[in-house]
Amino acid sequence: MKLNKNTKFDHCLNLLDQGGLRMATWNVLTLNFPGAKSMLALELKRFGVAVAGVTEARLIGNDSEDIGEGYHLIWSDDQRAKPNGVTLVLDSRTRRCLLSYEQISDRILTAQIQHKHGKWTIIVCYAPTNQASDEMKDRFYTQLIQHPSKCIPS
Repeated sequence: MKLNKNTKFDHCLNLLDQGGLRMATWNVLTLNFPGAKSMLALELKRFGVAVAGVTEARLIGNDSEDIGEGYHLIWSDDQRAKPNGVTLVLDSRTRRCLLSYEQISDRILTAQIQHKHGKWTIIVCYAPTNQASDEMKDRFYTQLIQHPSKCIPS
């Protein structure tokens, strides 16, 4: 999803300012119960995390929403309840620099962030385990290999 092209990025991230930018990944097992998103926001704030890739969110559909404490959640899952689903959580400073995001599948989500020196591509993914079928693993890795090549500037 492309965001407003008329947005001015005078406030772009300088990743060297204020000691950098803290990133995290977290397998939460589910965000699909009352209060889970708020608890996630509280924990990210407590640890000073600006960008988090979250797996096994188990949220249905593709959407985004503010979850409190200045955090915004973007998720990608299919329409069935499955133990997949990846999300990207951005703090308010980073969200202002979000250029676009795309849900590739229920296991892969990408986002582009504008920063002082260019664009930063974030890929959040959740790979199938060894117990998954060969077809599922092949499909995942094919998508993962194909998509980043679109992110490279020409």
